[in-house]
Amino acid sequence: MAVSVFASNILFWTESGYFGISSELIPLIHTWSLSVEEQFYVLYPLLILLTWSNSRCRLYLSLLAIFIISFILAQWGSHARPDAAFYLLPTRAWELCVGVFAALFLLQVPQKKINIFLCEINSFIGFFLIIYSVLSYNSLTPFPGIYALVPTFGSFLIIIFCRKETLISKLLSAKYIVFIGLISYSAYLWHQPLLAFAKIYTVNKVGFGLSLGLVLLTFFLSIITYKYIETPFRNKNIFGRNSIFFFSIVGLFFFFSTGWLWYYKNGLNERYSPDILVAAKAIDDWYYPGDLSKTKIDKFYKYDLSKPIDILFFGDSHAEHFAPLAEQLSDFGFNSGFLTSGGCPPIPNVYDDSHSKCIGLFDQLNNVLSKENNIKNIVISGCFNCYLTDYSWSISGVDRSYSYYYLEEGSKFSLSSIKGTSKALKSLQSFLVEIDNKANLVVIGDNPVGDSFDPFLITNYMIKGEHYFAKNFQDFSINNNVVNSDQVKLNNNIQMLVPVNAAFINSLDIICPDNICTTFDENGRPIYKDNNHMRPFFVKSKFGDLLLELF
Repeated sequence: MAVSVFASNILFWTESGYFGISSELIPLIHTWSLSVEEQFYVLYPLLILLTWSNSRCRLYLSLLAIFIISFILAQWGSHARPDAAFYLLPTRAWELCVGVFAALFLLQVPQKKINIFLCEINSFIGFFLIIYSVLSYNSLTPFPGIYALVPTFGSFLIIIFCRKETLISKLLSAKYIVFIGLISYSAYLWHQPLLAFAKIYTVNKVGFGLSLGLVLLTFFLSIITYKYIETPFRNKNIFGRNSIFFFSIVGLFFFFSTGWLWYYKNGLNERYSPDILVAAKAIDDWYYPGDLSKTKIDKFYKYDLSKPIDILFFGDSHAEHFAPLAEQLSDFGFNSGFLTSGGCPPIPNVYDDSHSKCIGLFDQLNNVLSKENNIKNIVISGCFNCYLTDYSWSISGVDRSYSYYYLEEGSKFSLSSIKGTSKALKSLQSFLVEIDNKANLVVIGDNPVGDSFDPFLITNYMIKGEHYFAKNFQDFSINNNVVNSDQVKLNNNIQMLVPVNAAFINSLDIICPDNICTTFDENGRPIYKDNNHMRPFFVKSKFGDLLLELF
């Protein structure tokens, strides 16, 4: 429905990030960019009508203002609101403005009037900038702020300076490159649905052979659609303006009404058994920040903004999954605050270069402690298994580009090494002692992580059966899961670091009594939303009363 009315970028912004595991499984997520373009194509002519005069000065100034404001928003949003910055027009308009600048420039200064040597140098620089961004950027690169300027400016240079006589023009004019360019729009439309459905069908196990087959299939389908759909529709003798409007309206109505029907029918759920639907409902069942309200301090949320907090939760996303307890604690007279950031270890001097947002987290903690004078209880929780055990990297869906290390006097000690782990644990111990001297300290031991907890895999196990999973997911077991020994050892080590006067809640005892982990509650509901985060209902039922006894 959203794609039909060029609003899919807004839909996907509200539902997910672009590079998450769940996003890879959305067949039409790539249409966000088409929506941004169409929104620009609607608004830009209106801007021309409003600003056009005998001189074009007002138009130029308006475009420049839009470019500057949009770029500033994009740079800020790529760190503060990355999903919104990625998907929405206000933070993408500056890139499209660059294309407008190129068109306006060439209207005033045709390419043939530019010095050939200048064209040769600048077109090469433009090509280099594009290749550099393709090879060096990844899913963790902040976008679309200043990093997006590199390929965008590279494209601008090629458009402006790439004359027929230049080396880059000769390269890009090669027949096979031109052929790829001709079918590229069709290829863009085809590639994501093919890849997404392949990942859905194989439960994210797309190997090299299948990937190669999908690439070839994409090219084949792109050639067909380019020849029999794109090309005929560009021929005015076959399809005139009235025909284009007619087919557009019919297509819009058909896909919008079909989408509405499936939405109304809740995805035709009658195809699956109730057990499968219960498992599927658990996928990405997340609450944070929920009822919490953002404060003026970055990453700091409070349940009741009008009152000082009594309890501070500090850590990463494994502290965030305790946010559902805020209302329950409020019923007993406690006001909760959460200072957290996903992927940021609650261990001083432990970092990952891909998580720039973690820098300064402990400074923010000191800021909160200095301004909130009523804090009596501090709860520390983190995905220590994610940072300090090798097992965490064997589970599916983990980004292998993360590389956590302990920083000491400019030297980095990887947490995958014994020395790095030892330094990190000592740093954690010193931090816990420091906090214990300031307030009543409660440390929540990390909950176990693993594929067997993941409702996405559980759902697919119910659909695909044991035979498929025995072949492709050797560590997966839907019942009687034995907790990994590395996690037990780490849990015991952290418990020994907790000061004598502080409290320790052993999550392993709750989830894995006698080292046998449960993945469902008594009503058959998965207790996790993915392979390492607990669901809101489970947190409220198992941890709320335990914490209240300690406050």
